[in-house]
Amino acid sequence: MVKLNWALSPLILICLAQDATAKSIPRQYKNETTPQKQPVKLTGLSPKLPVHKDTSKYCSYWYDNDGSLACQDILEPFLITLEQLLRWNPGLGPGCSNFLTGWSYCVEAMDEPVITNAPSKTTPGGSSPTKGIQTPTPTQPDMVNNCDAFAFVESGMSCNSLLSKNGITLKQLVAWNPSVKDDCSGLWSNVWVCVSIVGHDPNGSTTLKPTTTTTTKTSPTNGVETPSPTQPDMVNNCNKFAFVQQGQNCDALAKANGITFADIYKWNPSVKSDCTGLWANVWICVSVIGNTPSPTKPSPTNGIETPSPIQEGMVKNCNKFHLVKTTTTCSSIENYYKLPLDKFLEWNPDVGKNCQFLLAQYWVCVMTDDYKPSPSPTSPSNGIKTPSPVQENVHKNCNKFHQVQKTTTCSSINNYYNLPLKDFYSWNPSVGTNCQSLLVGYWVCVSIVGWTPPTPSPTTPSNGIKTPSPIQAGMVTNCNKFAEVKSTTTCASIQNYYKITMEQIAKWNPKVGSSCNALLVGYHVCVGVIGQTPTQPPKQDPTPTPFLPDMIKNCKKFHLVKATTTCESIQNYYKITMAQIAKWNPKVGTKCTGLWKDYWVCVGV
Repeated sequence: MVKLNWALSPLILICLAQDATAKSIPRQYKNETTPQKQPVKLTGLSPKLPVHKDTSKYCSYWYDNDGSLACQDILEPFLITLEQLLRWNPGLGPGCSNFLTGWSYCVEAMDEPVITNAPSKTTPGGSSPTKGIQTPTPTQPDMVNNCDAFAFVESGMSCNSLLSKNGITLKQLVAWNPSVKDDCSGLWSNVWVCVSIVGHDPNGSTTLKPTTTTTTKTSPTNGVETPSPTQPDMVNNCNKFAFVQQGQNCDALAKANGITFADIYKWNPSVKSDCTGLWANVWICVSVIGNTPSPTKPSPTNGIETPSPIQEGMVKNCNKFHLVKTTTTCSSIENYYKLPLDKFLEWNPDVGKNCQFLLAQYWVCVMTDDYKPSPSPTSPSNGIKTPSPVQENVHKNCNKFHQVQKTTTCSSINNYYNLPLKDFYSWNPSVGTNCQSLLVGYWVCVSIVGWTPPTPSPTTPSNGIKTPSPIQAGMVTNCNKFAEVKSTTTCASIQNYYKITMEQIAKWNPKVGSSCNALLVGYHVCVGVIGQTPTQPPKQDPTPTPFLPDMIKNCKKFHLVKATTTCESIQNYYKITMAQIAKWNPKVGTKCTGLWKDYWVCVGV
């Protein structure tokens, strides 16, 4: 049966809200640290700021959020509960997590239908199954009508995340919300879905909504009143509470309240063993009746304070600790601290032989007073420090290092540093004689104290021109003209500028290769030799490669297409028309749909 709640008249409620608001909500001006005494009208019968599309259509009074108050702080002035605020403003999300500055929120819904426990069919104002649990809105289409637990699907939430958070299977989710579909492709965001039905036994795995006390607030036997809302499944003998601010974690809460994470988990089991179930903007239990806080935290004999919580069995003489995160592994600790795994397990036996009990939000020992790590790679006599990490057995007097990237090969190191592979393998034996163990992210030695690269001796041809440095190995010895390779240099640009062919470049500079795949920036290449007979420029410029298919045959001017090149930029630069571009380069098309990056196009005939 639907009936209207007229406990207070609309006029009285409006006056109460206006009066409470005027007394409780002062304006916070910019560049001021304290509120001004004069009140500001942040409320009204109509919203003055944007409103979420799912806000209650029964709203009769509004609060315009200027950012001066937290969500919890607007409840008292309007004599409402958090449950009412969230019901009228579904866009706020669970726990008021989406309270946005610059938006208007409903703080009264005078004509809202009140749902009794009798009806089982859905009504515009929400439905109640036979157990009297009210259905929130909006909901996923075609949801079953015997649902007794709901979950809000936040924007961006994945199906797996929703299932994991609520301890259900995809089959159950689809059975209770058929429009979700078997592949979860029909899941809506910013709606409520059913995560349990009457008679379903979640075995304690379903994540509950925060517990809110609206009519009667519970008090333990010592008379301490329980605040609201609270973390789900909190113990009922709590006598001390802490409010969870947005962004706080279990470690921060434990430190602030002089307890351990184990205490938080014991008194608030829904936070889970890795603290992933901790809610924001709710109260958690931080002490129970009969609990006596530990007077001091244990300190090892060296006077270094041991943080809390720690796993049992940790060595007593630890002097360095690491807080385990959800992404931490024993391997990552081993690599970061250069700590042998057997030592780590010796100091932290409760972690387990296979690291199966490494607990998130607990501290582990990563150094002791009596441990002396293996000597770090030594610095050579010139004082150059060895970077980290390096592979084992790197040469002790290395004075130059190179960090291996995903694209690094032994051949590229050989070419870039002009370093013979036999020397490279000798200085870095762990790489292997066939470069089979070149590890990405590690540093390798590319020079040692006293070593000089075996660069070809600069030759002076009969015309007296000196060979510049550096040059790539194998360059012809009778070169009399050189070009320094810049970051923008290509073999095509060398051909065009010096009027030579690709065959000549490859012949005079064998390391460059016939496909121009090893043109090294900063090196000099040969572009002319003694005895070379200057040739007349061909009637038609040599065509660079690669070029677009079907390009006109008598092209004399070319342009290399870059990522930022457009047909419009080509027209403007070369003073040609789109019709000419399309005529000379049919693949480009009249609408410029075939302009390929890193290909040459014709821009003049």
